[in-house]
Amino acid sequence: MHSLETSGEVAERPNAGALKAPEGKLSGGSNPSLAAMIDPGALALLIAIDIVIVAGGSIVIGAVAPRCPSAWFGRDRGPLRLTALDTPRTYRSLGVTTLTRRLPELGSVFGGKSKAALPGMDRTSIDGYLREVRRAEWVHWISSLTIMPLWWFNPWWLSLAFTVVVVGGNALFMIVLRHNRLRLLRILKRG
Repeated sequence: MHSLETSGEVAERPNAGALKAPEGKLSGGSNPSLAAMIDPGALALLIAIDIVIVAGGSIVIGAVAPRCPSAWFGRDRGPLRLTALDTPRTYRSLGVTTLTRRLPELGSVFGGKSKAALPGMDRTSIDGYLREVRRAEWVHWISSLTIMPLWWFNPWWLSLAFTVVVVGGNALFMIVLRHNRLRLLRILKRG
């Protein structure tokens, strides 16, 4: 306790860190993260809501994508543009072969086309497959944004944890898709 002297009297002032909230819990004040850490039930509910938002958003995005016009995916734009880092060597160093074997292929779940195998070696088949790969990459880019609403109501540390998991998970799929797109573009260049 700290003392204050007022007109000859000594008054006790409580230490700010020792303030107690009702039920004897530490007060989080305006910091919602402390309150969430203290109440496991509220934290579990918040995590469940976050999972519903992220998973539900990703399912909606995955279900809408196959219904988008194929012409939208005719070329690389925005984040799909390949860079100097997009080389076979880069993708080998990222373990693309292992990722390809281990990650599920869910492209056909909502009416899209599976990208597990090349449908044919003619130019039309490769071009159609390339559009599907672009569509899938857009799905993962947009699905990475499903964490945005969480930043409005979650404590920062929970939002950060979901951001790492969601963006990291989608990035694994994007590595495989970008590698496939790079290979397809090389096949088309060869003629």
